[in-house]
Amino acid sequence: MNIHYEEQHSMDVFHNNVNVQELVDICLKYYNTFVFDDIIGAITVKNKKLAKKFLDESEIKYVSPDYVKLFLKFKQCILNLFNSPQIKNLKGVFLEVLSFRIFNILFKPHIVAKDCRVWVDNIPSDLTVDIAMEYVDSALICECKVPSTKYNWDIFKNLLDIKSRSLDYYNAYAITLDSQERMDSKKSRIKQNVEEAVNISDVKCIHRETIGDFNSFLIS
Repeated sequence: MNIHYEEQHSMDVFHNNVNVQELVDICLKYYNTFVFDDIIGAITVKNKKLAKKFLDESEIKYVSPDYVKLFLKFKQCILNLFNSPQIKNLKGVFLEVLSFRIFNILFKPHIVAKDCRVWVDNIPSDLTVDIAMEYVDSALICECKVPSTKYNWDIFKNLLDIKSRSLDYYNAYAITLDSQERMDSKKSRIKQNVEEAVNISDVKCIHRETIGDFNSFLIS
């Protein structure tokens, strides 16, 4: 089986944003703690006013001098993102970079690609995927959307088509910062409206409640 990746590089400027990189660094250092939860919570709100309100309400937890400094650091990064007219792209890229780094820690891949079409035996994927990795004797493809409303059947179908054409070499992931309830509801609506979507459950979904747990990323 011949596989290669065609990277688009359309999001490089966002991937390299200093505030995104700083927030992901903090998230991974304080993974599965209230710090991680607060950053995720602030990122997911709709606008800067709500982000500031969320952060102001969270500040009470940061009492020691070191934690006060940490809080002020990530608060400023988050507000910087919300000051940008490209906030929607930056939110999405934050989730992509965070997911990429988590996968990298867990699977230690020998091949990585981002924002790419996946070519399997000279057939390109219909759409790009946000993340592709190969590791040991398996691989993964992943799409990241902050709100679950951004997912549609075409996205799931693209992941499933790559998985099928590769003879299940790839594990397929869909990651969101929405709740499990909202993601499950989105998938249910797709299944009800698309006859072809019977195997949508073959895409492993990571959501708000599980993104803070490394174990949730593992395929049993």
